[in-house]
Amino acid sequence: MPSLVLYAFATEVGFKALALHASGAAPRGHDLEALFRALPGELQAQIMADTTATYPGSEPYFDRDLAMVADVFEVWRYIHEQHPIDTDLGFMQRLARAVEKALAAMTWCCGNAIWSVATWTRAADPKRSARSHRTRDST
Repeated sequence: MPSLVLYAFATEVGFKALALHASGAAPRGHDLEALFRALPGELQAQIMADTTATYPGSEPYFDRDLAMVADVFEVWRYIHEQHPIDTDLGFMQRLARAVEKALAAMTWCCGNAIWSVATWTRAADPKRSARSHRTRDST
């Protein structure tokens, strides 16, 4: 499976998580452009800025590039059955990093705790978890 498909899938799931967090509902489908447009305007602007920040001069081409990769997950999973299709791996990588950054900034409340994706990721790290259990068991 090409890495492009994995970037597209990660971006799709990220867009859905961001939409769920922002509105309480996650859109359906694989179209990255439609999923991006389902996000609040301020979040779209932040993702666009973060995507284009590492590639100066690319701001005017964001919409075109997003349209180019919108169906990557559906099309590229079966690329071996088709003729070559034009896409942009670099844009897909920058977009995925921007979505990851937006996800890391998310916070939500669970009872008295305020969590972020970064906090949850650290808490779910099996290496950290194993170390903390060893520490507790050895005392």
